[in-house]
Amino acid sequence: MKIVIHKKAKVNTSELLEKFSPFIIPSVQKKGAKSLPAKLDIAFATIDNKMIGLAILMANEHRTIGKLTSLVVSPDYRGKGVAQNLLAALTDLSKENGIKEIKTNYRSHWKYSPQISHLLQKANWSTPTVEFVIVDGLAANVLQLFKTDESPYPDGFTTVPWSDLSEDDLFQLKEKVSIENIPSDQNPFIAEKSINEKTSLILKFEGEIIGWVISHILSSETNEFTAYYINEKHRSFRLAHKLMRETIFRQHELTNLKKFIIVAKKSNNLMSSFLLRHAEKTEVKLIQTLYSQIILKL
Repeated sequence: MKIVIHKKAKVNTSELLEKFSPFIIPSVQKKGAKSLPAKLDIAFATIDNKMIGLAILMANEHRTIGKLTSLVVSPDYRGKGVAQNLLAALTDLSKENGIKEIKTNYRSHWKYSPQISHLLQKANWSTPTVEFVIVDGLAANVLQLFKTDESPYPDGFTTVPWSDLSEDDLFQLKEKVSIENIPSDQNPFIAEKSINEKTSLILKFEGEIIGWVISHILSSETNEFTAYYINEKHRSFRLAHKLMRETIFRQHELTNLKKFIIVAKKSNNLMSSFLLRHAEKTEVKLIQTLYSQIILKL
């Protein structure tokens, strides 16, 4: 019996999710068709017309950059080069369609993370590196870290919850993001519709916005902190510590969200690094997101 590799561009996403869900990683399935592009590129493996493996690529709007979004092989056929052949087919398909670069992210705690790293390096992708640090834990456990310092903000500093922002505040905030060229991972307006208005805070000094901590309702019990920023001129007075204390306190007191996760770039993990120093005491857990890419020669 011969394993056959197929490839196809611009496959209907809804149909793909419906027909081949066992061969799609859970995180992609959870997003659903509405949160994914309408069309996806795929490479799949069959034996006697039976599906045994599937790789999915999500292209950007201009179809110049692709993201390897899912790669699953049936347990009975692992270790037989199927994943390697699927990755090669998807790469060839991308070249044929003008895609210049493919990237991917995966998490260090996944069971098959070492195999993914080996597969990518064997296919001449860049050496996987840590891009994001993710910390998860319970708000009630973390609050104990702030018992030793419950002092107020220094004179002139105030905070405003997102729910109480005025139109002028929002205008000033948007202007601040534009003028200061805020990095995308610290932009407070990303996924604005899911912002947790009770725990997201804007930091002001004498009425001027100088920072923020933004979180999103991820599930019925989890709050996700995504953007954390304080203007360089004001990165003192233990402001980061006080802002972190207030936002986690608000989550604990004003919501039913017991859990939290903090997602930060490795280069900007102020909140997560502080919590990790006290991981044993608070029982927070560390997850790392690895990144790799390949530049395609068309």
